[in-house]
Amino acid sequence: MRRAVAPVLAMLLLTASLAKSQGVARSLQPPGPGRIGNPIASTGAAAGEAAAAVLLLSGLWPRTTWFLAIALFSLFSIVTAAETVQGKDSCGCFGAVRVKPIYTMCLDLAAVGALILTGKPEDGGSGVGRSGGRPL
Repeated sequence: MRRAVAPVLAMLLLTASLAKSQGVARSLQPPGPGRIGNPIASTGAAAGEAAAAVLLLSGLWPRTTWFLAIALFSLFSIVTAAETVQGKDSCGCFGAVRVKPIYTMCLDLAAVGALILTGKPEDGGSGVGRSGGRPL
């Protein structure tokens, strides 16, 4: 199951990263109705998500990547929980694609649960994205 979790979470992160990246050019325009977010923050978030996706797919530093992924998706769920409480219509997690924060929070918590259920990889053992040291 561990081999299936990493690619799925990596693709989710890459999708969010690309969606945010497409919205950055639009966000550089003057603020208007329906335009949320800071272009610098969006660019940083997109770059961070892409970097995390690469780590998940590479299988490098399996324990560190596992902890990082749990921390990242936990942080995402905290942010989206706060946005849900605030009554926001969209979390901005997927750029211009409007997704209710409650749905994204459930997805983030499911990611944390999947990572915990698959267990912490051992150093030198099979990584989050590798099996027996062999690439996927």
